[in-house]
Amino acid sequence: MLGQFNYLTGDNLAQALLLINEVFQQWRTQSPQQTLIAVASTDESGAAVKFYLSRTEQSWLAGDIEGFIQPVLVTDSRQLPFQ
Repeated sequence: MLGQFNYLTGDNLAQALLLINEVFQQWRTQSPQQTLIAVASTDESGAAVKFYLSRTEQSWLAGDIEGFIQPVLVTDSRQLPFQ
C-alpha cells in the first residue's frame, strides 16, 4: 500500500500522520474506554483526515477498500503512535 503514496513529496502524508497522532494522544487521555478511528486519504493536492467513533455493527468504510481510487490509511486509537 505504501507504494501508492510515491507521488507525494512526503509532507502531506507526514502532516496527516502528525495530526492523527495528536488527536489520538488527546483521545486516549480523555476517553480511554472508547476507540476513535482515523481514515486518511491523499492525492496530488493534499491529504484529508476523518475521525469516527468506533461503534459495534456500524460500518462507515466500504468493504472493498482495494477498490478506492485514492490511497487510504485506516487506523485506530488503540494503535501505537506513528514514528
